[in-house]
Amino acid sequence: MYCFVPRGTAARTGREFIGPWLFPAIAENPMQAHTLFKDSLAGKVALVTGAGSGIGKATAKLFAYAGARVAILTHNQAEAEAACLEVRHGGGEALGMVADVSSYEQMQQSINRLGEAWGQLDIVVSNAGINGLWAPIEEIGEADWEKTFD
Repeated sequence: MYCFVPRGTAARTGREFIGPWLFPAIAENPMQAHTLFKDSLAGKVALVTGAGSGIGKATAKLFAYAGARVAILTHNQAEAEAACLEVRHGGGEALGMVADVSSYEQMQQSINRLGEAWGQLDIVVSNAGINGLWAPIEEIGEADWEKTFD
């Protein structure tokens, strides 16, 4: 969803954040925004990497709320199962998959499994990443940078 704050507008009620020219129904009643998104992705299949926790899991749950079948890909079986349970608890359909996104073979197997299960792939969210080294930026060496970005 796009949010705009027109110049000279103060953030007071929340209505100012959403340009009425873009989403008039939300501008009229911001608390009813969920009705615009419910089932808006019905019939679609989404693959979300890094979906075992954090932003990836939240994205998977939002897509499921919007009606998409969601493939939850993470590096940990327990995380995949837990995220799938959360999606299913909300009424969505989920397929848990475990793979290392840096491995071509593992990703190919995951895509094949998704294709066998649902026969299509409409949306991909490439969210997976590694935390890298937790240190001040000036202390991170070249090898750690390469590992983080590769």
